[in-house]
Amino acid sequence: MIIAFNRQAYANQISIASDIWCPYICTDSQQPGYVVEMINAILIDNELSPLNQTMPLARAIKYLQQNNIDLVLGLTKQHIDYYQLVSSKLSVGITNNDFLLPKVILGVLVLLNNLPNTLKTAIKSGL
Repeated sequence: MIIAFNRQAYANQISIASDIWCPYICTDSQQPGYVVEMINAILIDNELSPLNQTMPLARAIKYLQQNNIDLVLGLTKQHIDYYQLVSSKLSVGITNNDFLLPKVILGVLVLLNNLPNTLKTAIKSGL
């Protein structure tokens, strides 16, 4: 996770936006996520006041480009490069593309994985 920021961010109050990505960025005001807690602590230590809001990531990026917010949390390097944003030097968290399956389907996948390669090729090609 990379943090992008607006070069214009100089006011006493810093507006921060992000998509929900718990446990990094959550909607619970008592437990807002550990990235939000870290950013808030850094800002407060520097006598700045964080204003956190969650919104769809595309909207947050658009608002950042329009100078309507100061920081966007939860961006990837691809976001930074594509939108030509300025990023922090520190990356926090990891990105995984995981998906969950019911046990029945998982069992079928295990069975398919144990088939000889010739059968796997036939199944993939629809034969």
